[in-house]
Amino acid sequence: RIGAPFEALFARLRADPDNVDSTVGFAVVEGGIALIAVGPITPIVETPIARRRYAVFVREITDEILDDYRALTGQHDLQLRLASDDGQHGVPIADPAGVVLGELSWTPLTPGTIAWRAALPKMAASTALLLGLVVFALYRAQLSQHALTASEARASHLAHHDSLTRLANRRSLQAAIERILALPRRHQLLLIDLDGFKDVNDTLGHVVGDLVLVEIARRLAARVGDRGTVGRLGGDEFAVLLGGDTAAGERLAATLLELVEAPVEIPLQAVSVSATIGVAASDGAGTVSELLRRADVALYEAKSAGKRRVTVYHPDLDRDRAARRAMADDIRHGLERGEFRVAFQPFHHSTTGRVAGVEALLRWDHPTKGAVPPALFVPVAEETRLVNQLGAFVLREAALAVRDLGGLPVAVNLSPIQLLDERLVERIQAILAETGLPATRLEVEITEGYLIQQPDRAAEVLGRLRALGIKVSLDDFGSGFASLGYLRRFRLDKIKLDQSFVQSIAVDPQARRITNAVVELGRALDIPVTAEGVETEAQARLVRATGCELQQGFLYSRPMLADELAAFVRDGATAKRRAPRLGAAAVDA
Repeated sequence: RIGAPFEALFARLRADPDNVDSTVGFAVVEGGIALIAVGPITPIVETPIARRRYAVFVREITDEILDDYRALTGQHDLQLRLASDDGQHGVPIADPAGVVLGELSWTPLTPGTIAWRAALPKMAASTALLLGLVVFALYRAQLSQHALTASEARASHLAHHDSLTRLANRRSLQAAIERILALPRRHQLLLIDLDGFKDVNDTLGHVVGDLVLVEIARRLAARVGDRGTVGRLGGDEFAVLLGGDTAAGERLAATLLELVEAPVEIPLQAVSVSATIGVAASDGAGTVSELLRRADVALYEAKSAGKRRVTVYHPDLDRDRAARRAMADDIRHGLERGEFRVAFQPFHHSTTGRVAGVEALLRWDHPTKGAVPPALFVPVAEETRLVNQLGAFVLREAALAVRDLGGLPVAVNLSPIQLLDERLVERIQAILAETGLPATRLEVEITEGYLIQQPDRAAEVLGRLRALGIKVSLDDFGSGFASLGYLRRFRLDKIKLDQSFVQSIAVDPQARRITNAVVELGRALDIPVTAEGVETEAQARLVRATGCELQQGFLYSRPMLADELAAFVRDGATAKRRAPRLGAAAVDA
């Protein structure tokens, strides 16, 4: 729109890079003449000349501006003309090249020289006013540029950093991995997952959870320092990119485990979480996604092995994972094809040998692999959450099998994964209503590890189950770390002594003393004790001598199917019984 005059002004500025002042001139525009000004915007940081920014001000000399001039000068017939007329006096207006474009002209009220001299100061003042407007506009433009630059800097920081912890975010970390993959030097990627963080959010709230995340992030960043990059991938998962070999990664990971486990002090209390870490080396990874995948595989393996540990990736983990995926597919298909069955092993009164109840045990007869031990498929079912479907299947079949067997109670094992299901209690209620089994005849067996790892969640779930009339039994007591405090807190209905003590009771005096102590503990807490794994008369006699009320094992009866269980209970069998062809899978799960 402006054309050559603008180019001339801009060229004048570019010719003198050190000049920070604006330059001003006039140009012909459609319908008249305009004042133009070009000035450099001072950058916040040093910027190459080629990338500097400029503010351009254009103001057309309109009738409104001329009215202001007329009021200032007192020359009411002041006009802007594109050419000079004889008999009039005026101020010439030229473009940057010196070419006269027109003039401000008027008819003198007094002799020409006097009128010219009288009007000149006012004309100069009005021109200065107009230039002042130009300077003000340039100043405002510079302030806007400062704000824009600061905003761009903030946006760039937010695009590459986590808003809560200020650590590098996933995008930034991926860019850093891409850079190191192109280098010959070896690097280690550590994926860190916080254990128990969900409980912090659920019980103490997200505000406390955020405080914990910020403190953990601070510790990680302080420990790693400038030796590597620390990032937050999202949620409670962090990552560290570190130069060095695998040994260096393992050493750092071990240190980070201790850092994370130190209590986080918040107002009025201290919060503790732990961590699980997977480590993968950059060499051989090739791509960002592959390195992240390897570290994730190592992390998954560490969590499957019990958490609070470090696992380093190796190719065998991929093979193991593929085998687990194949097993999970087999479990899913087995459920669809009806390959799973439920067997029942009674437990008996120590003194009379009469059946006091039964325990439901899951069995799998694979069409090509034969009997698959629960020790092989249950962990995979837990990892893939298929254990929820298996658990529902076992409970339904067990309820149907014992429903018409008088008042015989049935015990069903609950996996820790099932206990994490928010709708577990409702699902159990629905199955009991569907099958018609009273809740008072159902007993759920849980392990010590669940009580220790999820005490608050356990108290809530077990309390709801007990409110329905369902009894709660602690399975494999003595194989873990359960304490007297846990036994009192959770108001258990039965303790099942781990079979390792029973099977050693005839040859190991210490096992006898432990068995006796557990029975005495149960008596003091008014909790019946069941001895598992009784296989010989000697074991039964010694267990009976301790005062243990219930016994379970091959001496009394082996696991049997539902129809054989009904006959067994009707016969009131008290003697030993052979296994009804359940194969190698007839192992307590």
